[in-house]
Amino acid sequence: MKMKKLSALFMIPALAVSLAACGGDDKPTKEEVTSGLSQAMDEYIDAEVVDQLGQEALDNYYGCIVDESYDDLSDDTLKSLADGEEPTASEDSDDYQTFNSATETCTQSLMEEAMSGLEGEE
Repeated sequence: MKMKKLSALFMIPALAVSLAACGGDDKPTKEEVTSGLSQAMDEYIDAEVVDQLGQEALDNYYGCIVDESYDDLSDDTLKSLADGEEPTASEDSDDYQTFNSATETCTQSLMEEAMSGLEGEE
């Protein structure tokens, strides 16, 4: 049951943030983008998952995604993320591919961390 909920969590960023450009001239900071991503994800993650993983692990997860993708995403997409929006884009766009790759990398790290935590509980 825990794995099912964890698996759903890892798919959320790809679903919630399909990435697209939206207006804006200024590039937001990594902190602003991370905060916006966290805000956008709050409505998709139930309290039980937060309790299982811990808010710190989720914050690290969002930070990882931003760190992995920040330099390669367009300023418009970064602004959209910082605003906590759920933009859309085609799956063949560079921003979508970049964000998806970052999500996969960070999901692997979070899974490993979660699994080691579960093993420690035995």
